[in-house]
Amino acid sequence: MRPTMRNGILSLILLSSAILCGARGAAIPQAETKPTSPPNRPAQAEVLLAPSQVTAAQAPQKEAIPTDARNPDRILQVGHLGSVQALAFSPDGRWLASGGYDKVIIVWNLSSGREEFRLGSQKGTTTTPRPGLEKEAISSLAFNSDGTRLASMHVSGVIRVWNLQTRKMLFAINSHRIHYYGESLAYSADGKSLILAVEKRVTETTETAIGFYDADSGKSLRTIPTQWNFLATLMPTNDGRLIAAGTVGSDDNDDPSGSVQIFDVDSGNVKKTYPVVASSISPDGRWMASTDEMGPSGPRAILWSLGDGKQAHELTQRNSGRLVFRPDGEEVAILHGDSNAIDFVSTASGKITKSLPGGGYGLGVAAYSADGKLLAAGTYAYGTIKVWDLSSMRGQATLHGQSPVQSVTFSLDGKLLATMSGELRIWDVATMREIRMLTDAPVSRAVFSADGKWLASNPGGQFPGYALKIWNTNTWQEEASVPQEKGFPAFWLAFSEAKSAPQKIGNVMSRQFVFEGASHTVWGSTLAMAVSPDGRWLAQAAGPTGAVEI
Repeated sequence: MRPTMRNGILSLILLSSAILCGARGAAIPQAETKPTSPPNRPAQAEVLLAPSQVTAAQAPQKEAIPTDARNPDRILQVGHLGSVQALAFSPDGRWLASGGYDKVIIVWNLSSGREEFRLGSQKGTTTTPRPGLEKEAISSLAFNSDGTRLASMHVSGVIRVWNLQTRKMLFAINSHRIHYYGESLAYSADGKSLILAVEKRVTETTETAIGFYDADSGKSLRTIPTQWNFLATLMPTNDGRLIAAGTVGSDDNDDPSGSVQIFDVDSGNVKKTYPVVASSISPDGRWMASTDEMGPSGPRAILWSLGDGKQAHELTQRNSGRLVFRPDGEEVAILHGDSNAIDFVSTASGKITKSLPGGGYGLGVAAYSADGKLLAAGTYAYGTIKVWDLSSMRGQATLHGQSPVQSVTFSLDGKLLATMSGELRIWDVATMREIRMLTDAPVSRAVFSADGKWLASNPGGQFPGYALKIWNTNTWQEEASVPQEKGFPAFWLAFSEAKSAPQKIGNVMSRQFVFEGASHTVWGSTLAMAVSPDGRWLAQAAGPTGAVEI
C-alpha cells in the first residue's frame, strides 16, 4: 500500500471515530522535510576515544524534575521511526545493519527477521526526527571483513566504530566532513585500515583527501591528496587498488566536473584518470556507473568500463536513481526515483534480466549480501526494510518500522499489549519484546476475551472494519474469520460468553465461532458499543440523538 494512501486511510479512521464516538485519535506524523546541509566545521581532524567511567564528583548537576512530571514505565518501539539511509550486510549474511534519519543503528537477525540489538541508543529513547536532518543521522555503514566491527558515518562528520561482541563504541574519528551524502567510508581489503574522505573548508571551496586510519585504534596513518572538493565514493579492491570518484564544483552546481581515479594503495600514486562523473563503482573494480540527468524519460543510468574508461551500455531508459553493484560485478540493481520497483541489469549485456514490482515512492538505499544472493532495500512505508531472495525473487524478510499507533489495549491480566496502526502487534509487557505481528493489514480495534484466551480484531483491505479475525492467544493461530464480502463493518468489538445471541440488535451484529466444542460470541458495530463483563448487557449509541440504548 502506498504511504500516502495508508496515511489517508488512518486519518479517515480517526476522523470517523471522532465524529461517531467522540474519540480523539493520535496525530499523524508530519511528512519528512528535505535534509539540510550541516554547518561548516574546522579543518583539523581528531580522534576521540570512548569516554571512561564518570565518577560522582565529575558528574554534572542534574536539573530539577518538575513535581508534576510523569515518565512512562515502559516504551515499546519497533524498527525505525524515519527514513532509512544506510544498509550493510555482515560478511556471513547473519545480520543486516540499518541506520537513517532517526539516529538509530539497528542490527537485525535475518533468520528471524527481528531486531537483534541497537547501537548508540537504548530502546525507547529515540524521538521522532525533527524537521531538517539531525547531525547524528546515519548516512553510511560498513562491516569489517570478519563481521566483528561496524563503522557508522554520521551527518556531523563523526565516524564511530562499534565492537559487535560487546556492543560498545570503541572509538570515534572526527574528520569534520561537511557532506552527508556519498559512499566515502570503507574498510581496506585486509581489514587493517578504515578509509574515508577527509575534507576541510577553505575560501569558497573544499579540499578533500583520502584518509587512512588504524582499524583498531582510530589513529590517523596517512592521507592521499585528491583534485576534488567532494569525494563521492571509495572502493578498495583485493588486488591493491583504491578506486575513487569525486567532483569539482560547489554544492549547488548542477553540472560539476568530475572524474574517477585509480590509486596504488601502497604508494598513493594515481595510475589512471577517467573524466566520468561516477555515482558508484563495482567491488571487483571492473565497472563504474553514472547518471545522465537529461534523459528523455528522466535520469538514465550509464555503465562504463574501468579497464579503458569507455561507455559500455545505457542500462535503462526509465527514471533511474541509485545504482548498486553485486559484489562479483556481474549485475547491477537500479533503484528508481518515482517507484519502489527495482530492476536488475546484466553488466555483460546491459539488459534487464529481472525486476521487482513497484509502486509508491522511490527507494533511497539498497545493499547486496556478500554472496550476492540477497538484496536489502528501503525505505518502504513507515521505515520498513525488505530483504529479497534473488534466486526466487521472493521476500526473505520484512523488517518493520514504526507505524503511527492509533490504538492500544491490554489483556485483562496486564501481561499482553496489543497495538494497532498499519498493522496489529502483540507485546510482552514484562520484557518489552514483540511477540508476534498478527497482520500487516490496517486495523483500528482489538479486544481480548475475559479469560484472555482470544483476541478479536478488524483488519481490512483498504481500511479497517470490513473483516473480523479471531486469534488463539496460546498459539497465535487464526481460529476464526469473517471475510470482507460477508459485510461485517465493525469499528467497535466485544466478546460475550453467551451460548446463543441474535444476529442483530440495533446497529450491533453478532458472530459466533466454535472451538473444541465450545461456542463463543463476538459483537461488532460501526457505532460505539460495550458489553458488560458478565455478558448479560449490551449498550449502544442510538444514532444522532445522543441517547444510549441498553
